[in-house]
Amino acid sequence: MAKLSSNTAAVLYGVNDLRVHQWELPTELAAGHVRVQMSNVGICGSDVHYLQHGRIGDFVVKAPMVIGHESSGVVQAVGPGVTTVAVGDRVALEPGAPCWHCKAAREGRYNLDPDIQFFATPPVHGSLATYVDHPAELCYKLPDGVTLEEGAMCEPLSVGVHACRRAQVQPGKSVAVLGAGPIGLVVLMCAQAFGADQVVVTELPGLCSRALRSHAAAHHPPAEPNKHRAAAAAQAGGSSSGHTQYDSSCASRHIGRAGRIAAGCCDRLCRGAVHAGGCCESRSAWGQDRVGWHGQRAAAAASYAAHL
Repeated sequence: MAKLSSNTAAVLYGVNDLRVHQWELPTELAAGHVRVQMSNVGICGSDVHYLQHGRIGDFVVKAPMVIGHESSGVVQAVGPGVTTVAVGDRVALEPGAPCWHCKAAREGRYNLDPDIQFFATPPVHGSLATYVDHPAELCYKLPDGVTLEEGAMCEPLSVGVHACRRAQVQPGKSVAVLGAGPIGLVVLMCAQAFGADQVVVTELPGLCSRALRSHAAAHHPPAEPNKHRAAAAAQAGGSSSGHTQYDSSCASRHIGRAGRIAAGCCDRLCRGAVHAGGCCESRSAWGQDRVGWHGQRAAAAASYAAHL
């Protein structure tokens, strides 16, 4: 394989220390891998969090790390044994590479592999670079009608799809989404696509309101739990005094304030799953005691997994 003339990457060295410079790749592709020229890479909230804080929970940036994990590009070279994609194919990259040998992977839940190598999760390098080497089986050819920019959004879209599957969203169900950031909006769109009868979203006043209106979602600013409970109950057409209304509540931000609101305000309103789609900063943030006391089912969305 010809030597690359240039491979530039965005490398995080520490808090507020992001540098763009040359990043060396192997001279030869490993078996089963492809080299992809990146076209689009999204900036996730986790990238920003690592930049501003240097860590997310137990994952700490201790050495220079290439950021980025929402990505698409064009295959430039293929390694030995690759048959699923070819040079010139436009692909979306699944950022988590499991071992495929652990119990979780053998059960089809490879996203729960404790040793999964996930882009831009310390110490694993990400995809915000000119070129990236990646397992071919985790590179998915894009249909002709899907742009490369849309292909990069397949990763956050997968989070919303997985959250709705975990929460068993379907026609006849009502869903509350706490937090209307990018993932919250994706969960909103997925819940609507899954056929939920009603989706209610909370967010700070003024944030994402245009996007919420475009999807015709009811919207409530977050408030104190009792006030929030009453407002949500009124929107659902029910009572805040103890009758359950929502079948699922999805907390879409890093689980801190949103998680506490989810557990606090849905202890009466949510009769099904209280569902988390972010990263816990502490064990106490989620409010497991409140969820368990009222008989809800608390479930976390650890990334996503294709149906094998």
